[in-house]
Amino acid sequence: MMELTLRSGALCAKVSTHGGELISLTDESGFDYIWNGDPAVWKGRNPNLFPIVGKLKDGHIQVGDFTCEMPQHGLVRQREFQVLQSGPNFVEFGIAADAETKLQYPFAFLLHIRHTLLPDGFETQFTVENCDDAPMPFCIGAHTGFTCPLEPGKTLEDYAIHFSAEEDTGTIPIGSNGLMPQQRKLPLKGKQWDLQYGDFDREDTLIFEGLHSTQVTLSPKSGGKGVQMDFAGWPMLAFWTKPHAQAPFLCIEPWQGCTVCENADSDFFHKRHCVTLEPGKTWQRSFRVTLV
Repeated sequence: MMELTLRSGALCAKVSTHGGELISLTDESGFDYIWNGDPAVWKGRNPNLFPIVGKLKDGHIQVGDFTCEMPQHGLVRQREFQVLQSGPNFVEFGIAADAETKLQYPFAFLLHIRHTLLPDGFETQFTVENCDDAPMPFCIGAHTGFTCPLEPGKTLEDYAIHFSAEEDTGTIPIGSNGLMPQQRKLPLKGKQWDLQYGDFDREDTLIFEGLHSTQVTLSPKSGGKGVQMDFAGWPMLAFWTKPHAQAPFLCIEPWQGCTVCENADSDFFHKRHCVTLEPGKTWQRSFRVTLV
């Protein structure tokens, strides 16, 4: 494992070859906006999810006659990436399929993750290339954990998620089996969702699909320091903090795909929001975080 330091203006970021993650984002005061990965609470920080997001039904899914067996959130978050190129404010990591990944996911792929530190935040870009001779199904997502509260004297329940557009929908909950039922809960009305630990204690992960917004802001209801995420192009957005822990972090997660629905069949190509990438083609998407 190797860590690199990126700088842009007053901001400093650290990135790691382990999982290809951006693991720290500090301002001039030294405050870190990224969750510190305390293993007593949640050892993750900002994992990358590929080629699945969430869990598979009974731990496996089919691609033709091949049975894919993968742990939750896929194959790359615990693997070492190579540094393909880097500069003072950016790094591009890469990982390719190998004999081990092909035992679980039978495709030749290249995954590039580029983190760019900006004067007011950062951008993460994913590029997937199908190096195989057959169409390749995949899902991908981010799992960015933000320190919350962002200021002393507050708790997560002093914060809200502010949407950039009026919303009228509900979350898709995850059941106790790790799969998604069909009904929606926790109706969302308007442009503000007040955060409550009880919502996560009951539902675990809160997943929104088909939002009108392309931008959300985590900030105190009374005003103050916050973080804004632009997720244009991502069909799903999830929020998570560790249930029954009143943990001082909140994950904001742009997803292309999700955990398997309870009534879904076993065909990988039928997964919700699955991308089917033709041989020799590439797919690219990014999200951006701004300190506000």
